[in-house]
Amino acid sequence: MRQNKIRNFDELKKTIDDLHALGVKAYLTINIFPRNTDIKVIETVIEEIKQLNMDAVIFSDPGVFMTLKKYLGDSVRYHLSTQTNTLNWMAVKFWMDVGVDRIVVARELNIKEIKEIKENEIKLELFKEIVLKKPVILVDNSSNLKILGKIKNGVDFFQTQYVFEAKKLEEYMKVLNDAGILEKTPFIIGLGPFASAKSAKWMNENLFGVDVPDQIIKRLEGAEDQKEESKKICLELIQIFRGIKGVKGIHLMGHKKEEIIAEIIDLSNTIINNDSWDNDFFENQKKIDVNCRIRSQPHSQPLS
Repeated sequence: MRQNKIRNFDELKKTIDDLHALGVKAYLTINIFPRNTDIKVIETVIEEIKQLNMDAVIFSDPGVFMTLKKYLGDSVRYHLSTQTNTLNWMAVKFWMDVGVDRIVVARELNIKEIKEIKENEIKLELFKEIVLKKPVILVDNSSNLKILGKIKNGVDFFQTQYVFEAKKLEEYMKVLNDAGILEKTPFIIGLGPFASAKSAKWMNENLFGVDVPDQIIKRLEGAEDQKEESKKICLELIQIFRGIKGVKGIHLMGHKKEEIIAEIIDLSNTIINNDSWDNDFFENQKKIDVNCRIRSQPHSQPLS
């Protein structure tokens, strides 16, 4: 939607209906900051989505909010995106006074600033990201205390950067469990498909905190269809991550990967034939079916 390239509203409605059937809320994100030439398109899109029956809309731009209110009224809840970069309690109060139900504050805020906002009895959502940086596993008390401090001051959940190493993830979650963190907040693990082995290498070299193991790269290089193999790897990792204590969801992400991500989510809801997988790839790891559901952010799926 950010690029005004919605292909099929019927499919979008079906996705939302399916989520509701599973008892899951569906939040639709319209994070575009439109130029004057975009306004008519935005109005057309918003008029169309009023039939979708989503639970909330996440937005960034005040003009988009005005248009949403014009066409949707009070039929949905309104959540202000972190992209708006809300930094102080007065700005939060302004948005609440004009009808916004939830504020996702700026990522730049420190704990003290977040606490000052919460002291004004304002409902916030905090988005924080954890990086599993190679080859370090966070085991020191200071790191755990920082996480506990964020939880104390209102962080609802943590989302990691891309993770492709199940063993490292399992070790890290054990550290968090031993520190008593897992009982206090859920962790959502970042994952995504590759376009090719070349793109996996690029991620290693250019994305901070991302480590695609050589084993995965070699597997992609040896595949006849690297995109299909990448999808297969994601499905296998979802199964493995589901069995790791403390993992409460998977956040599937990737630039212009909406179609393949949708396929991965759909396939994750079926019983996968393990015989078609590379069973030597994840030695001694159990591969089991996942009941995947999309959470509040796009392509984010809690595991039940």
